Amino acid sequence: MISLSHLKRVSYSKYLFYKGKELLAHNVQINNALAILHFHDATETFLLVNADLIGYKAPDSFMVHWDESQKKGSPLPNKNELFRLNRLRVDFKHLGILPTHDDCMDSERSLDSFFSSVSKSILGVDFNSISLSDLVEHEKIKKHLKESEYHLSENRFSESISESSKAFAYVLKEAEGDPWYSFLHRASSDLRDIEPRLYHSSSNYEIDKNFQSINKSLSVVKNQLEKIINEFNITLLGIDNYNYKRFKLLTPPCQIFMDGHVEECGMASVYHCKCNMNPHNATFCFNFVLDAALKLQEGSLDLINPTSPKEVKVIIDTALIYSHEENKLIEIGRAAKGTVFVSHGFPDPFANNKLYRHIDFNGKSAVIEAKDVEPYR
Repeated sequence: MISLSHLKRVSYSKYLFYKGKELLAHNVQINNALAILHFHDATETFLLVNADLIGYKAPDSFMVHWDESQKKGSPLPNKNELFRLNRLRVDFKHLGILPTHDDCMDSERSLDSFFSSVSKSILGVDFNSISLSDLVEHEKIKKHLKESEYHLSENRFSESISESSKAFAYVLKEAEGDPWYSFLHRASSDLRDIEPRLYHSSSNYEIDKNFQSINKSLSVVKNQLEKIINEFNITLLGIDNYNYKRFKLLTPPCQIFMDGHVEECGMASVYHCKCNMNPHNATFCFNFVLDAALKLQEGSLDLINPTSPKEVKVIIDTALIYSHEENKLIEIGRAAKGTVFVSHGFPDPFANNKLYRHIDFNGKSAVIEAKDVEPYR
């Protein structure tokens, strides 16, 4: 019986194969050549699993796998077709000869047959049933990708695209850090709450109107900054910006709420319509999120996020530390000048409209007056 380790390697093989298929769908000459490289890598990865399970030493030469497997009583199919694939790869990689689209399509069909046949007869699994979502470690991203993959297999393309969008919302959440604060966000978005004394000191209609106008202008600036930062973060994540724009046009906007669940919200693009809910676009959306999720797993990301945890240092002789419970501040400790705390988000206004920073204090959530600290790094 195939082990989990081997099954994961077969999943990688399927992932490479599907990446090649995606490149081939564009019918661009250089993409055809890159598809051949993906096809060949997918086959080599698959054959290494076969060598482990059948019990022969993996050979240096690609085509020797057929001879070795034959000796073990488990003949491999499609030898001539896979020899042709290997020839196409050598011609491109070592001789600079680009394969034709027809040659690539022939290789794709041969591999569909090869992977399906060998998976069932030797590996004991259904190649089509292997979930690429299992390559993703993050549980919520994986959950929605599995839903997307399932709907795609059932030809429910709109539902598949919707689930891909929800999965991507979690990709961005993980990439950006602290999810519970929006960029450039205060506890209240109304400008009048920043300095309420100005607002309450006058009942003049013109003053109130000016505040509303300024608040509206700041909201426009905030939205544009969010868009710029988000697109820059997408680039840092290693995602092609062209594909990102295509994904955003095809998918409904989604939002993650405080309790961690995600929902569609806001107005979708005009391109998110029935005529675009097809297998080609649904497959693209699924693969786009899968690629992003796998990139996220490669390592830590240096993304711009002003709300991610930072450190602040006490700048007065003694600063009071409070817990914030049921809209009340309860003193729980004091900190000397120079003490450094991990801080989260922007200062929030409460308790006589003073600004407080959220900090970690002895492993607990607490707050400290913003005026008593300064950024440490």
